[in-house]
Amino acid sequence: MSGVADLLAAARVKCLTIATAESCTGGMVAAALTDLPGSSEMFLWGAVTYSNPAKRSMLGVLIAAIRFWPNLPLREPIAITLMALSLLTSALVMRHVAHNETRVWTNAMLGKENAASRPTQEVVSFLRDKSEIMVDVEKNPQIVVGLGNIDRLVIAGEPAYDWALEGGVPRTNYIVVPRQAEGQITADRILRRFPQLRLSQLPGYEEVFQNSQWLVFERINEWN
Repeated sequence: MSGVADLLAAARVKCLTIATAESCTGGMVAAALTDLPGSSEMFLWGAVTYSNPAKRSMLGVLIAAIRFWPNLPLREPIAITLMALSLLTSALVMRHVAHNETRVWTNAMLGKENAASRPTQEVVSFLRDKSEIMVDVEKNPQIVVGLGNIDRLVIAGEPAYDWALEGGVPRTNYIVVPRQAEGQITADRILRRFPQLRLSQLPGYEEVFQNSQWLVFERINEWN
């Protein structure tokens, strides 16, 4: 289990995310990763593709890589090349899947700008010199990509974040949420926990930034 913890710690430090595609392990790798507190910050999703058709349709794995494993002097380079091509194919597939969150993460990892990049650049510029910023990074990965690290963010797995989402009062210096109309369904967990933020009515906080996509609130009360 220490190796899994080390992997998650390294991913967190480097602002990387993890996804798994398993066959014979039947989901045990994903289970080991998600068994640790705070893993939701880094772990995106896991797929158990046991049959060859599932591997081809869901992961874009090349048929040649599945059916043939030549016993040749160049077997290792061939296998590595096939796996690299499979990863590239998978990235292209995931960029066009229906789930918007997955598209955003994939584009971010590939260095591609997302449609709403300008509003995000504006809020990132505002946050540059700020600290203790609570944000749902799983649903808003573009914030992490824009800032380049998570050093000044308060995210899932940290006491202040978990305290707030489990019924406590927010105590962070700043809160960042997507701007959405009242009644609109949101995936952002902070906004679901504190719907008052839609109307800038969360006690102890005042709105200090807004644009077409983001709202930023600053704490005005010092909690004991």
